[in-house]
Amino acid sequence: MRPIRAVTAAVTALAFLLCNGTPSVRAADETVLGRVRGNVGYRAPDAPAVTYITGTQQLNDQYFAITGQSSAGVLTLPDSSVVGLGANTNVQVEAFRRAETGDGTTLTIPDTGGTLRFQIRHPAGAHSNYTFKTPVATISVRGTVGLLTHATNGDTVACLDCPPGDVDVTVNASGRVYPLVTGQTLVISIAGIVAVGAITAAVLQGFSGAGLSTSAAAASPVAGSAAGAAAGASAGAAT
Repeated sequence: MRPIRAVTAAVTALAFLLCNGTPSVRAADETVLGRVRGNVGYRAPDAPAVTYITGTQQLNDQYFAITGQSSAGVLTLPDSSVVGLGANTNVQVEAFRRAETGDGTTLTIPDTGGTLRFQIRHPAGAHSNYTFKTPVATISVRGTVGLLTHATNGDTVACLDCPPGDVDVTVNASGRVYPLVTGQTLVISIAGIVAVGAITAAVLQGFSGAGLSTSAAAASPVAGSAAGAAAGASAGAAT
């Protein structure tokens, strides 16, 4: 017969797991939202109320990450890809998928708009595939650093470090696909009119004004943050 003390210890350990959820190591397989400054929070897809955070928070699939005025946050994805959230941003994060064709997910910016800096990684032995959706366009991204904003006048995509073949922008109105490389900017109006050109100081100012880093070599996606990826720290599960 197993000693009573050993049985008691096993029951205690099981009770701890049942009360506290899965062990903290599971955080490595979650999308985590981190607050850098200001008002940063999340909400469920069927709930209007925003829950604000002071540190980090794991996000359930389909949840929205939200920042307020003069605020900034960071999304750390399961493959260590990082998305900086500028001020006044609302983005929905769909389920992260792991498949033979690679890791990836879809992030959707609704009509309310938002400004992002994305740094998508190529994990060893896998191929990252991310899709950013706005009411105007669909942006497919693989292993690159770039900037994206959706506003009332349309979209702007700027490639800070985009090897050939890693960024394709599909315009919803026409279905036409525009490949982008390092140093290029693509602007799409609400009507679907497209202009492609070089990144300018004015374009970068728009993103830095939202609180995002605009250098391809920046350590953090959020300007003024030495460790914007603090979202990778421990976090409680969103409920």
